Amino acid sequence: MKKIGIIDYYLDEFHANHFPQWIAESKYGDEFCLEMAWAEMDRPGGLTTCEWCEKYGIRRADSLEALVDECDCIIIAAPDEAHSHERLSRYALQSGKPVYIDKVLANDLDSGKRIVAQAKRYGTPMYASSALRFFKELDSIPKEKRTGEDIEILALLGAASFEVYIVHQIEMLVTLCGPRVRRLKNVGTKEAPVLIADCGDAFVTMTVMGKAPFAASIGYRDGTNCYLPDCTEYFPLATKAMLEFFISGKSPCTFEDSLCVVAAHTAAHLARSNPDKWIEVEK
Repeated sequence: MKKIGIIDYYLDEFHANHFPQWIAESKYGDEFCLEMAWAEMDRPGGLTTCEWCEKYGIRRADSLEALVDECDCIIIAAPDEAHSHERLSRYALQSGKPVYIDKVLANDLDSGKRIVAQAKRYGTPMYASSALRFFKELDSIPKEKRTGEDIEILALLGAASFEVYIVHQIEMLVTLCGPRVRRLKNVGTKEAPVLIADCGDAFVTMTVMGKAPFAASIGYRDGTNCYLPDCTEYFPLATKAMLEFFISGKSPCTFEDSLCVVAAHTAAHLARSNPDKWIEVEK
């Protein structure tokens, strides 16, 4: 049985709280054990690292290094603390063991490039992705139409706060259109942003709206279209993809995709604060 170690900024957060269940319920659950956990700090007002480990029956590592040395595969969590990903992943990326970085690779493109360079230098299998790369309804799109080259119009919708969740729509955009995002513009307001993405020959919109589901409407150049009104099962499917990566060492997405998500995420926040102005996506 392969031992998974989870490294976090603080452990009492939604993803870490659900990884034990998601892993156990996966088709590969009997092949893996969430063995150890380590966090840089305790969550203010939440569970301490010791309390979290006791609650979930997971060993508390004495150090980040001890966790990496003992475990077979590593999760760098901190899904909403991407500023910590570079330092939290540094030792793991020297290990040669498969490393998954949760949600977004890094907080900025330079940091993302350094993470990728570290993985390449030590030959460490690594990928980073939001769970929305793996929604169930993606299977309803014919494989020949998943390259992004045939998409003329893509309208994406998602809920909750822009700060935390716009990355999911960006992940969906890159999954469907490839790493071709050139620039972004907010045609809404700072409080109610609606982003336009220039992807060359594809026109894309991204809207954050209250309690709306993640959804996609796709128009193809041949006149056909596809409407996905509710993108579902992304956490179980993302967990399955992560465990398959831990088994094979083969990433479900490219470094180019992950770096594009980082750069577009940065541009999206700048666009939100500067309505009706094109913000270039850094390369």
